[in-house]
Amino acid sequence: MPQYAPFTFCNECSKPHPFPILLFLDEEIAQDHSIANIYDGRELPPALLTLTNNQLQCPTTKAMFTQKDNNQVFLVRTDGGGLPPWLRQ
Repeated sequence: MPQYAPFTFCNECSKPHPFPILLFLDEEIAQDHSIANIYDGRELPPALLTLTNNQLQCPTTKAMFTQKDNNQVFLVRTDGGGLPPWLRQ
């Protein structure tokens, strides 16, 4: 089962920030599309639905934000290797 790290573009600084969770999804996900595009016309899996209700803290500005725009939430495949270097804080 593929493992993914969800991330979003910050409302405060516009940089990508990871959500503090790893997801195991039954399907292969295109990594260059937002979850809004990937699941267009389908319901989001429950694990992805909860992301839009969780607050994140921007490591740059320290401000808390909630990303409600599914066009700004993406998944990167990790396969157990952790976050890619460009997404590490």
